[in-house]
Amino acid sequence: MEYLIWKALFVAALALLITVSFDPDITTDPMRFVAPRDAGGTVTKVKSLERLTFSVEVEGEKLHCWLFLPEAQSKSKTPPPVVVAAYGLGVQKDIALIPFATNLAARGLSVVLFDYRHWGVSGGFPRHVADPQKEVQDVISILEHLQNTNGLERKVDTNRIALYGASLGGGVMLTVASQLSQKKHPMEPSVKAVVAAVPFVSGKDTQAAAVKRADFVERIRVIWAVMQDMFWSYLKKESVVYIRLAKSEESKGVSAMRLNKNEYDIWASRTPLMGKAVDGAWENRLAARTLYNISRFQADDSAVAFLDIPTLVIAGTYDNICPIEPIRRMVQQHAGKKSRKELVLKEFPIHHFEFLTAEHFPVLVETTVSFLKDHI
Repeated sequence: MEYLIWKALFVAALALLITVSFDPDITTDPMRFVAPRDAGGTVTKVKSLERLTFSVEVEGEKLHCWLFLPEAQSKSKTPPPVVVAAYGLGVQKDIALIPFATNLAARGLSVVLFDYRHWGVSGGFPRHVADPQKEVQDVISILEHLQNTNGLERKVDTNRIALYGASLGGGVMLTVASQLSQKKHPMEPSVKAVVAAVPFVSGKDTQAAAVKRADFVERIRVIWAVMQDMFWSYLKKESVVYIRLAKSEESKGVSAMRLNKNEYDIWASRTPLMGKAVDGAWENRLAARTLYNISRFQADDSAVAFLDIPTLVIAGTYDNICPIEPIRRMVQQHAGKKSRKELVLKEFPIHHFEFLTAEHFPVLVETTVSFLKDHI
């Protein structure tokens, strides 16, 4: 009897997994990979700055990286400090970070931007899968590459490195710094500062906030999409089930991020959805298994336990994508570790994407640069 019950449950689950394929918001159509236009060693002029392309290999896949150099670099005998910068969920370096990099370079800091594996023009299949633990390894591999190449032949000072990350990238950079401290990595003394802007620090809390915003039917559809993606990818590595990455609250259907109209417009304005040309073959799609991967990611636990590098967290009081409560809790708990270097919180009365607007972006840049120059 018990066997028959389990058999019936298995058949029912399999039927649901198959049925979800016919949901119009869920697709198994593969995404294309478009190779980068600029090979390693290419030097490109961006405004008055030089941008050097280089690549880093991680587990057989190549990360496509850009190094932005300050204009004064060519006239100076002293290499500038370098900021390695990481973006958030669902975008790529030329969607998210070029204005940030050029602003920092104009202030005398070199900046490395890169695409994670599976994103932009970096390698990795299937496309648009995010796994924070793999992204942590991507960053550590870049740090080691900078060290092993003597700052790409003395273009940057690898004894003065800073980490910057926004949204999920903020959680990634907090975890990178925590792991460097925990493992006493040879690179740790070289990393002088960390800045995490509107960071994703708690998978549990972020998932709970997202569940509250979704109706019951949407929750069920998302759960089944995640299960299907994990099921088929277990059977075949290249298999993937996609959901929409983001949608506005006015739109129906399944997505990873449900945004109000203002936030959706800010987010979409940087993407091909509103006509922006970017490298690669970006689409408004996300591998559903990503939601499981990020739900298990607890950057706050790592930071409280191990972070020992001066760190600034820039957060939004009204952020409902990366809620403020777990950020405040992380900072408070870290403060109890008296022997640790500072973890400072600066809170602004804004929502998650508002640092991308003309009003608030200069505040993000100046706050970041001020902290970095105090430490590197």
